Amino acid sequence: MLLFNPRMQQWNAHFFLQSDGAILPRSAVGRATARLLHFDDDLRIRQRADLIAAGKMTALLPGSLLLRVHAIGYCYRLCLFFWA
Repeated sequence: MLLFNPRMQQWNAHFFLQSDGAILPRSAVGRATARLLHFDDDLRIRQRADLIAAGKMTALLPGSLLLRVHAIGYCYRLCLFFWA
């Protein structure tokens, strides 16, 4: 079973973030990673939905995430492999 490697693969090739906080796998690698890391746990979906509603996480492109760090004004691209 292959898993998503954020250093070698593009997140949006394997996952898509919906506005309700759910992550939809787009590939076999995405499905295996999502299953192993429990992306679909209710708590995680609610947390992502809350971050999206608060404007701290947005989908810029299908599956591309941005976490805005308001305290220092910088933006960091995150890979959901580490975020979830």
